[in-house]
Amino acid sequence: MYWYTDCPKCNQGRLILMKNLSSNTFHVHCEECETGYRTPEDVAKNRGFLTLEEEFEAEPVKEPDTVIASWAGQTFRPYI
Repeated sequence: MYWYTDCPKCNQGRLILMKNLSSNTFHVHCEECETGYRTPEDVAKNRGFLTLEEEFEAEPVKEPDTVIASWAGQTFRPYI
């Protein structure tokens, strides 16, 4: 698992890099408050969505070099 930064909403959880298996897209997901962010700009502007209110299957990304689209070029750290 890999994480991006601390959650701007709750300031407690880390934003875990996730792959949406339904749409084959990527987002980050707060391990504490369940907020998701679809782009780095959404994180910077704190424009998240409550992941519990959306219907999709997702799993943590195992290798960050597989990330495409809006998350490409961002720095992710191993979840320790």
